[in-house]
Amino acid sequence: MTHNTTAGYRLAMLEVGAMTVPMVDKATGKIDEISLVRANMIALGRKGASGHAPSAKAFLEKHAEAAGIHGELTELHRHLLRENARLEILVDHLESQISQRRGGVIHYEVPEDQWMRLAGAKEEKWRNRKISVEPKV
Repeated sequence: MTHNTTAGYRLAMLEVGAMTVPMVDKATGKIDEISLVRANMIALGRKGASGHAPSAKAFLEKHAEAAGIHGELTELHRHLLRENARLEILVDHLESQISQRRGGVIHYEVPEDQWMRLAGAKEEKWRNRKISVEPKV
């Protein structure tokens, strides 16, 4: 692999960041495997918490950046789930019209309460999914 290109460098960074290293839990003494990215963020956070101002600032900036991106993605997911629910109801209605052999152009307004109920169920399912913050390459 070449590291001379921007894409090659990004791929190499993602591969290295996903590598795991052992980490000892100070409270339990248990050894666990975590990604290099997570290990470095923990080290940065601990250094900042011990009073190193540049580390504290860098950690808080990265945390705020991640939270902002997460918030934007959450809103995008909500919008897509709502739209998916509306389209699902519309397709079900149109399929029922086809099974009744009704032809022509069908205009159908999706009932808002049915739409929001299905969208809420989809959002709840999405919220309860298994969440992994480890980077995947």
